[in-house]
Amino acid sequence: MLKRHFTDRTLPQLRYGVEECAARAGLDEPRRGEFVLAVDAVTTNAVEHAGGEGRLLLRRIGDELEAVVTDRGPGFDADVIPELLPGLDGGPCGRGLWLARITTDRLTITLSL
Repeated sequence: MLKRHFTDRTLPQLRYGVEECAARAGLDEPRRGEFVLAVDAVTTNAVEHAGGEGRLLLRRIGDELEAVVTDRGPGFDADVIPELLPGLDGGPCGRGLWLARITTDRLTITLSL
């Protein structure tokens, strides 16, 4: 459906493309907005913490819409994503991935070396 390289300068266009693809895939509001928000949070995280760029692959698998974000960052342990609203658990960061976790059915983080 969508395969793009992204940087901080292209994130706005990427959000628009994700919104269009989600609409074409039949994702209704408010789920579409939540999906776009989650993809934006993860891609922004890649730009801010993993070298300033990444790749997005958006695809439909069965009745699910899947976004795969890859970057060249050092990786991290998924346990750093706060369970509570960031700031309430004492952690200073993790808002973007926390947002992605609570607005999607599933958030999977894979480290490849």
